[in-house]
Amino acid sequence: MGRTRLSAEKGELKPTKASGSGRGGKAWSASTPLGAELGTIRKKWTDRLPVALLYPNTYPVAVSSLGFQLVYALANQADEIVCERFVLPSSPGPCRSLESNRPLGDFTLILASVSFEDDYLHLISLLAAGSLPLTAARRPQEIGPGSPLVIFGGVALLMNPEPLAPFADLMVIGEAEPVLPQLLATVAGLVEDGKRRNDILATLAHTLPGCYAPGFYSFSYGARGEVTAIRAEADMPPRIRKTALGRTATAGYSRLFSPRPNLTSS
Repeated sequence: MGRTRLSAEKGELKPTKASGSGRGGKAWSASTPLGAELGTIRKKWTDRLPVALLYPNTYPVAVSSLGFQLVYALANQADEIVCERFVLPSSPGPCRSLESNRPLGDFTLILASVSFEDDYLHLISLLAAGSLPLTAARRPQEIGPGSPLVIFGGVALLMNPEPLAPFADLMVIGEAEPVLPQLLATVAGLVEDGKRRNDILATLAHTLPGCYAPGFYSFSYGARGEVTAIRAEADMPPRIRKTALGRTATAGYSRLFSPRPNLTSS
């Protein structure tokens, strides 16, 4: 699949206009991604924590990812959560959710599923198009729309999370099933209680496996750029161990069906 260079300007990506209905959008048709998709989840927003789920590539690649589908299904199983998807534009336009055409700034929590190193810059472009502070260090302590908690996960982070670490408040290292439901429930409760960003991150890092909060760790490097030491702040786990589902009676399967998957190799 060909790759595209992207830039983000004034909340737009060059080069999806996210097709769809909802606020400021048009009615779905068979020619739009969700017009022919089966398994789409739509929820009312009232009294629910809005979660944006990002996949840093175009819709055909996103809908082909079982990991992305799994996180979408797990998040929406919780009644207190409304989770909507964002994908990379296939043409110039605003960065808006597939389900309701809302901007990224409307969401309190951002999840991103990262499968390939080639998509790292795409992910940063999506955050920039949402007019969000790109690095975790620049985000205010208050959590809410326009100042969301940003969490990355996906198979690419298993190999090396550090290239994306400056942009993530939290990274989930390993499989989503063992940790995501409790993570979302914890975040929803702490946000409702008005907890600040670092307090939420410390709670997640202390209580849930696989949760790496890069801001609580510092690195020393040698003359050739190699890591010589990693220092964790007080009470932080000195080592992050990946989460693993283990044996299960049900294998992973597609929950979304679309005539537009990407079935070709890149």
